[in-house]
Amino acid sequence: MNYSKSFATIIITALSLCSNTLFCIADDVVWYQDKEEVFRLAKEQDKYIFLLSGRPTCGNCNRTFGYINNDDEPLKQIANDDYILWYSFYDNPARKAETMIYIAEPLKTATALPILCIINPDDPDKNVAATSGYKTVDALKNLMTIDLIFNKGLTWYEDKEEAFRLAKEEKKYVFKLIGRGTSNNCQKMIQQLQNEPLKNILEKNYILWYSSDVSEIELETYSGDSEDITKVPPYIFVVDPSEPEISLASTWGYQDIETLEEMIKPYTVSNENINLQESKVCFSGNTLHISNNIDNEQINIYTITGQHVSSIHKKEQDVTIDTFYFPKGVLVIHSSKGWSAKIIKQ
Repeated sequence: MNYSKSFATIIITALSLCSNTLFCIADDVVWYQDKEEVFRLAKEQDKYIFLLSGRPTCGNCNRTFGYINNDDEPLKQIANDDYILWYSFYDNPARKAETMIYIAEPLKTATALPILCIINPDDPDKNVAATSGYKTVDALKNLMTIDLIFNKGLTWYEDKEEAFRLAKEEKKYVFKLIGRGTSNNCQKMIQQLQNEPLKNILEKNYILWYSSDVSEIELETYSGDSEDITKVPPYIFVVDPSEPEISLASTWGYQDIETLEEMIKPYTVSNENINLQESKVCFSGNTLHISNNIDNEQINIYTITGQHVSSIHKKEQDVTIDTFYFPKGVLVIHSSKGWSAKIIKQ
């Protein structure tokens, strides 16, 4: 396909037919020209901005548009999922002035178009990455899938089986984070996790698993209504590796340090060698009785689908809990000291 000729025609037609805020290349790939609208949409949709500064008669620009619009290439899905696309006409002084702050010195005198920049809308005075000139599909993919999640502060695993294997071997919980590297919420959450005391709790008690695949949000492990998965990323789950079908706790979107600490702190693993045999769980009628040699533990009770039912701070070695208002079915009991049990409420 002659990307240069065909997309030059589309671009010139689009510029003449569309409004000055919308640059319509195809029905399902939309480029915006208005800077304020671009930043507003990026913040509303929790996305980064992909800026292309070029001209309709630029062959390299048209090839880039062609690659992004091609159903047979991976860039189209990445662009639609992760970015608000911003086109700036390089020869328009006003448009060019809006974009020059994102262009590093070596690129300001670039003779090869297009100029490509990735921008975080919450940090609007600089770029995250930038380049110029012709780029292959692989080079564009590397640019658009820039690694924004991982860092040297915490160890993240991308392989699910490895994460759960390590969690079982090291007797730790799994901290499961699903999101996009170009999501502002994900970025802010990752930054939060670097701060104390979260970092210490995670390093001591959790194996961290990251996935960008939203299909990993399995409904049976999600605590809450099924429509909750439409909420904004990231999605976070606390999972016992011995019971991977149940999320002990979950949330979505950006959360502050205090909320995260409250979420993960009850599941810290005790150095004490406690097992179910040492904790007697008796259930009769609507009365749940727990007895062991622990006089300070957090007890959390969940449905089999992971919905939180109740929290009890057990201050003594014996506690009796009224379950009259608990839902019927299988209920899972988790202790902050590392043991768990299941009961069936008729």
